[in-house]
Parts: sequence; C-alpha cells; structure tokens
Amino acid sequence: MAERKRDGCSPLPDPLSRVVQKVDSFFNPEARYERIIIGNLENNPTIYTPEVIWDLFLLPKNVPLLPERLQSKVIEILLKPQKAGKSGLGAGRTYRYDPVPSYVRENIAPFQADTMATLLPKELTGLRNRYNKKGGIYEANMIEYYNNLIIDLLPLLPPEIGQLLFESFDIRDVEAFDDEDYSGYAPLEKLLTNPAVPEKIKLDGIAKIHYRTAVECRRESQPRVEAERASMCHRRMIEKLISKPKMPVSAYVIETMVSLLSCADTHEPVVEIKLTEKALQYVREPMNRMHFIEQQLPHFKIMSEEQAIFATRLFREFRDIPEISGRLALELNAWEKRKSSGVS
Repeated sequence: MAERKRDGCSPLPDPLSRVVQKVDSFFNPEARYERIIIGNLENNPTIYTPEVIWDLFLLPKNVPLLPERLQSKVIEILLKPQKAGKSGLGAGRTYRYDPVPSYVRENIAPFQADTMATLLPKELTGLRNRYNKKGGIYEANMIEYYNNLIIDLLPLLPPEIGQLLFESFDIRDVEAFDDEDYSGYAPLEKLLTNPAVPEKIKLDGIAKIHYRTAVECRRESQPRVEAERASMCHRRMIEKLISKPKMPVSAYVIETMVSLLSCADTHEPVVEIKLTEKALQYVREPMNRMHFIEQQLPHFKIMSEEQAIFATRLFREFRDIPEISGRLALELNAWEKRKSSGVS
C-alpha cells in the first residue's frame, strides 16, 4: 500500500503510517478509532522522533473523521510527560528544544491550540512541584520544553486565551547558572526576540522582570546566583536588543524596558555608557528621557570628541534641569581642559 502523504508535506513516517492505514480501513465506529489510535499512543514503547510526534498531532487533518473528543485525547496524551521510552512531546528529550515546525503552525486547528493552552498549565504545575521537591534532570528538561512550547503557541491563540497561558510561563531558566554567559532569563529573551509573539505579551514579560528587579533592590528577595541578578539581566537584554542589526521588538518595547529600569533603585547605569546615545534614540517621552540620563550621568565621563558632541546636545535638551545640565557642564569643562593640555 502506498505511503499516505500530507498536503504539501513528506509522507507520514512509520509507525504512524501503519496506524493511519488501520484507521482508514474502518469507516466507523468510534470505539475502533479509540482502540487503534489511543491504544497505540498510550502503550507503544517507541520513542517517537519530533517529526512523528507532530504528524500525530496533525491526525485530525490526515483522518478528518476522527471525532473531536478523540482529537483532544490525542493532544492530551502527546502533551503528558512520559517516562523514558514512552511517547509524548517531551519523550527522550535532553537539552534541546525543537520549535514547532512551520507546517504544523500553518495547519493547527483553533481547538487544538485551545486544548494545548488548557492542558499545559496543569502539566507544568505538576512538573514544577516535583522539581521543587526533589529536582531531577527529566523534570527540568520537560519544564524547559513546555516553557518553549508556550512561546510557540502564543501567536496561534486568541488574545484572552494567550494571556491565560502566559501566566504559566516562567521568564527565568529552570536551573540557575553562576556564569555571565547565561542570562538567567533566557526564556524571556526568547519571548522578546520571537517576532510572532504579540507585543502585549512581551510587555507583560518585561513587567515580570521589572517586578523581580524591584523586590531584589528592596532586598525582599535574592537571586539564586549573582549572575541571575534581575537588574543586570534586564540591562544586558536591552543592550543585546539595541545592538541587533534588525530589532525584533518595537521602539516602544525598548522605551518601556529602559524607562522601567531607569526608575529602579539599582545605583547602576541602565545600559553600558558607550550605548547611552543609541538607547536614547528609542526613548521618546521627555520624562523617560530625563530619568534615563539621570541614571547614566553618575557613570558618564567624556573620553572622545564624539562623546563631547553628544554631551553638548544633552546639555541643550536639559538646560532647564540643573541636576543634569550642571553635571554636563562640569564634564564638558573637564574635557576642554584635558584637550588643551594634551591629555584625553
């Protein structure tokens, strides 16, 4: 029997093709669908590859007669964490997330996305409870996998359902790394840099890291490790975003990030001093610009003619604010003296 093909896609791989062939050989009754499809998913010990997993997810497209009740059951089984060697979207995974393939995003039915959005929070809650009690590599991997899956699902959901699903999204890594190469907030970074995620969700993610920054500054909470300090991770995210050739977020998102961090009592620059001028390009609101420059000035020192020109522009913009214009005037005078004496 020839292999069954998806519209515009490669043939369905085994063992799925055999399952679908068996299903196609019966016109009804519903019980046979359930015995063949659900029984295969729940009891087959094969570790499915990501391609087969997503083909199973698209069974409603390949088997249009599949009742919606059973379609939901298929999704529930695929999402449920399984022991090693069993089926499931996370089965056999270690440290890598395979994004939802484009052909799946293009063919996903609204009820499928809704079903996943309903089931994911329950699965995540159980996994996080187990991980918090005893740890575990498997639990950590599955939490990371589902957290990434939420990012892929958010653009496919109606706003109100996406908002509810986002409440289960953790902006921090599952495990803490005391290493500056790991931001500690990699999930939030993935969320912000995904162009398909709605801006409202991105702003909610920024609000979450701002909250963590605020409670850490008030010493009501401590980061798990120093490299996970919220204010530092927030700053590095802004620096990465404004340094990209093409920003994956709007200027408004950057302004929000800059203004929120400017208002936090961190006693640190909002961005690296050399990026002050670049960051200011995205800040339009006069009050936000003022707070940003106030945070940068204590760490600002003119070291080049380009910086002197930038400082002069700032002096003109904030000439009516003595705290800013006075500090800039001192810096400009010091620069002129160093230039005239040949020391820069």
